[in-house]
Parts: sequence; C-alpha cells; structure tokens
Amino acid sequence: MKLLFIGVAILVTGCYQDYVYKYMSLEVSMEIVEYGQTELRDVRNRIDVPIAYKLEREQYTLFALVDKHTYRPVMIFSIESEDIPDAKLVGTSIWCSGMFMKVRKHQVQKYGYPENGLSFLWSPTFDGPCKNAVIPTGDDRKVEISIYNGSDKLVAVERLRFEIKGGGIYREYHSL
Repeated sequence: MKLLFIGVAILVTGCYQDYVYKYMSLEVSMEIVEYGQTELRDVRNRIDVPIAYKLEREQYTLFALVDKHTYRPVMIFSIESEDIPDAKLVGTSIWCSGMFMKVRKHQVQKYGYPENGLSFLWSPTFDGPCKNAVIPTGDDRKVEISIYNGSDKLVAVERLRFEIKGGGIYREYHSL
C-alpha cells in the first residue's frame, strides 16, 4: 500500500526545474529610459532591470520595450518621426536564432504595445536549417532594423547590439 501511495504521488506531483528568467538588454546600444521588473507572478528573486530604451537620431526616435509578459527574451520596437511620413520598421533576422514579427493584436490591446511596432524574439532554434548554426555572442549579437518611409524608400538601418541577462528565477513543474 505504501508503495502504491508513493507511485501515485510521483505521477501526480511530477518534478520541477528552476530556470533563470532572461531578458534582452540594449543598454550597450540605446539610452535607458525606465527600469522595472517582469510582470510574471511566479518569478522569484526579481531585480529591477532596464525595460525601456530610446535612440534619438536627427530624423526619428527609435524606442524599445522589454516584453514583461513572457518568459522568453522579447523586445518590442517602435518609431516616432515628424520628418519621415508614415515611417515603418522592417526587421531582419540576421541568424537562425532571431525572428521578427508584427506586434500581435492581443499585445496591443492587453498591454498597450505600439500597433506599428516590431517584436524581436531571441529564441535559439536547434532544428531544421539552424541545426548546426553557431549562436552569436558578444559583439556579434545584433538586432537589425530597417526604417522606411511611406513610399517604401529605405531611410536608415540600425544595428543594435544586445546582451541576454538574468533577472530572477522561475520554476516549471513537469508531471508524468
């Protein structure tokens, strides 16, 4: 009976593993404008980290915001410009490990992220064409963003170096 109880307990409770909550830091490329913490409630040992950045250029200002609502390192980029009519951002995935996409509708509605923004997800992949890819480190870790005007003419390209840093611990439970 005791053995049966232990077996059922293992099946129901499973096991857990602690992970470091990681975020993208652009402090080597952009000015920090705000510090804060993740809004994921199960992250322990949180610290204040840079969550909002800006980069001012003559014709535009580029903004970056850490997505505080995901466990993956995600950065939301947007642009403001009076000189570039209908300015838009186009992201370039430089390696297999990066991906750009438009900010999703639920992110705009729920979290107030910019509707015209780009979402950059740093998520190294190890399958398909990326199976043998070398994951960039140090100065080679960059986000590339092209800025276009309303006539689809390229105005500028920004190559922003970033780092992956830790900002707390979270626990994932696995059951059988």
